[in-house]
Amino acid sequence: MHAKRFCRQPPMVPIVVALVAGVATFITCAAPVAADLADPGPYEAGRRTVAVSRPNGSTFQATFVYPATASGANTPFDASGGPYAVFSFGHGFLTPVSRYDSTLDHLATHGFLVIASRSGGELFPSHAAFAADLVHCLDHVIALGEDPASEFHQHVAADRLGVGGHSMGGGCSLLAAASDARIGAVVPLAAADTNPSSIAASGEIAAPVRLIVGSEDAIVPSGPSSGPMYSNLRGPRQLVSIEGGSHCGFLDSDIIFCDTGSITRAAQLAHTWRLATSFLLLHLADEESLWREVWGPLASPQAGLELEIDPRLAIVPSSRTLEVPASGLEVAWSVQNTGEEPCTVAFQGDPGTWATVAPESIDLEPGATLDVAAAFDGQGLPPKSSEWLLIARREDGAAAWATATIVAIGGESPDLDGDGIVNGADLAVLLSAYGSPGPGDLDGNGTVDGADLSVLLAAWSNSRP
Repeated sequence: MHAKRFCRQPPMVPIVVALVAGVATFITCAAPVAADLADPGPYEAGRRTVAVSRPNGSTFQATFVYPATASGANTPFDASGGPYAVFSFGHGFLTPVSRYDSTLDHLATHGFLVIASRSGGELFPSHAAFAADLVHCLDHVIALGEDPASEFHQHVAADRLGVGGHSMGGGCSLLAAASDARIGAVVPLAAADTNPSSIAASGEIAAPVRLIVGSEDAIVPSGPSSGPMYSNLRGPRQLVSIEGGSHCGFLDSDIIFCDTGSITRAAQLAHTWRLATSFLLLHLADEESLWREVWGPLASPQAGLELEIDPRLAIVPSSRTLEVPASGLEVAWSVQNTGEEPCTVAFQGDPGTWATVAPESIDLEPGATLDVAAAFDGQGLPPKSSEWLLIARREDGAAAWATATIVAIGGESPDLDGDGIVNGADLAVLLSAYGSPGPGDLDGNGTVDGADLSVLLAAWSNSRP
């Protein structure tokens, strides 16, 4: 798996939509990218047919879609944004690759080199062989990047590889990820169990996986397939259900024996493009502004989607309220690696100027727990209540987060007369201004009141240290 810059995300282990509904409404951090990722990206999509070689010397055809200066067949490659990550896509059973043209094009417009094997179209395909071909497709594009005679020379990010697919191809993408540790992100659509079992193979995958399903899939219902896959995954994992989505809603047009859902194909594809693009941009292209949408407070709830999210990190407590005096405050959280693999975790506060977090990073073994301290500077906080995030970021891009409601107790010290102690003299100063602005407004709300009295009494010392 490639080395990444750190990113970020939610509390505790699996989080279902409703659990973060209250959180998403009050976070006051920087906004994620504004563009709707269901819309095309900054590039055009060019496409061509390529011959991919296997180690035994045989070859097969694949559709190769890439960022281009103009859309269409064999149009010039646009190298301006490279090197580009590589994504290998597997088609469904007896389904031509052309049925996925819009999805392949969409990813290419967002800066991915997308390659879709045309092998595996037999009535009785070998799933193991098709999964191997998905990996051979990755190797083919990597070789283009290493070939000085190729227009893709030095424009392929060989350390940023992803796989995905639909139905049979989705299951085979899990087989591929289980067999190749170079793969850093997996996005299957309505993944079917295969032979060998993709459910069993999921237990060998440590890379982040976003399983996308339709809630009304009548061909590969998510319960018997994607549910067990999700449960078996070793690394950061998500299961996203498109409400009203069908099995064939992931296609550009129907094939024989298709099902239908209660939402339109256009609506289902828009959800699919948004979900796949954001996940791949975060995990393979380091678009870190997307962490809030993929793993963070904006991940759920989302209209028309139901999500289960498990970053393989847990932060306890997941939320708290802190009264921070002018002299500052240090508070500890407990962070645990809940996954089955060691991970390196970096810690950050957001907004980062409000507190320093220690340690900055740590290696955590599976099941290991670490106390993380945040030291708040009481002088640097806003005068009114604000929200603060503690973010634990894995090197693979997943992250956990916890919220703190910060009650700033203002710039005034409870030692109102400045003699080094908090006693009756300070109480007299506060009471003389009670009910009006003035000395003793310890919480900075503009009025000396009972809250300020509580702060002073909590700091009562009566004698010098």
